[in-house]
Amino acid sequence: MADGFQSMTGAADGRAELREKLMQMEHLKGQAEAATQQLELVMKTLIEMSTTKEALLEMGRLKPGSETLVPLGSGVYVKAAVTDTKRAFMGLGAETVVEKDFSECVKILDEQIIKVEEAHASLTQTISQINDTLRTLVPELESRISAEGKV
Repeated sequence: MADGFQSMTGAADGRAELREKLMQMEHLKGQAEAATQQLELVMKTLIEMSTTKEALLEMGRLKPGSETLVPLGSGVYVKAAVTDTKRAFMGLGAETVVEKDFSECVKILDEQIIKVEEAHASLTQTISQINDTLRTLVPELESRISAEGKV
């Protein structure tokens, strides 16, 4: 009778461990999904910053009075005459805007781009580590589930 009891408690322990591993897998999948969404936002931010930097550099090549298209959003543009080809207004947050020359704006953007690239690298590494763990965990779970079905 004692052997039967030990095998029942062993099976229960095995199922509890299996449930725990399944929960770990689901948690890791959720983390990977969240990190992937953050990575997409980081990529959009990098693209926006790079586009802004290029636009600033291009604006610096224009002469005062040159016409350009100014984006209003949603693919809508208006023609505008450039009156200042040396300075731009830059938002600092909290509804604060300051006037800076283009080179200062580019320098600030370059610093921000470096920080966002670091976030990109960190997120990429996190996703890779999660995927490595899942690549190990999933086959282990499949094997255990298959073994549970045979018992």
